[in-house]
Amino acid sequence: MSSVHHVDHSPLAFDLLARLELYEADLEQVEQGRVDAAWYRLLDRQLAGMGACTGALPQLAASIMDIALVHTQLMQALFRRAGDGIAQLLRRQRAALRALRERCLALIGHVARR
Repeated sequence: MSSVHHVDHSPLAFDLLARLELYEADLEQVEQGRVDAAWYRLLDRQLAGMGACTGALPQLAASIMDIALVHTQLMQALFRRAGDGIAQLLRRQRAALRALRERCLALIGHVARR
């Protein structure tokens, strides 16, 4: 007889949600025009922190990769000062962040229902 062990990923999902909130708050600096080298490094560190969660939460890896892809495109657009593309990339990034948030909440809800 085999036993099935269920791992509670909710603490990791909560941690990821907190990291996501910080990233999202600092992303708002783009619209306010406050973008400098320290800001770039901060967002990169926050993104790396979210990415570190993928080892323990592989079911969220695709969502985090979507965020990383748009993040890279957004940073390139900001560096080139491509004004038109920035607004569209911000919308795409917000949508990707919303999708990850929903997946985290679903994961937490799934654990809570057990």
